[in-house]
Amino acid sequence: MQVAGQNEAFIIDVIGLSKNKKLDDLLCKIFSNPKTYIIGAGFSSDVSQFSKYLPHMRFIKQISNLIDIQEVYKKKYPDFKENGGFGLAAISERVTKKKICKKEQISNWERRPLRYSQEHYASMDAFILPILLKKILSGKDVNQDKDCKGLVKTIGTKPAVE
Repeated sequence: MQVAGQNEAFIIDVIGLSKNKKLDDLLCKIFSNPKTYIIGAGFSSDVSQFSKYLPHMRFIKQISNLIDIQEVYKKKYPDFKENGGFGLAAISERVTKKKICKKEQISNWERRPLRYSQEHYASMDAFILPILLKKILSGKDVNQDKDCKGLVKTIGTKPAVE
């Protein structure tokens, strides 16, 4: 799992740490914080994978502000089908005019330790999301953009950590 802020990206081995209560508590605080936006790309498939392989982890059961960059992109660029689709590589190329390498996406992520190229890919994959969102929305907050109202989702109904 990758987590990024404005200046740093972290790779967390949630499979290796799947029974670590301290990690789960920390992730619960981050994911359920109403002031935090969780930006993902095709995040619904990640949620189902987390639920399947990490049934003891509570952090995925309540997310306050989930934004799927692909949904925002499709709203802001309705011609996405004619312009490379809505995968992260296509979004990045159109929005930043820069290509990102997705070669490591299909590598073996269960093998430890991860290769440096996998770590780099995972970090970049997370680090670029807030940059793309900001560029797509021209610096506006997603809730203030008339085209994107309603795209901020909530998973679960009560906080995973009290």
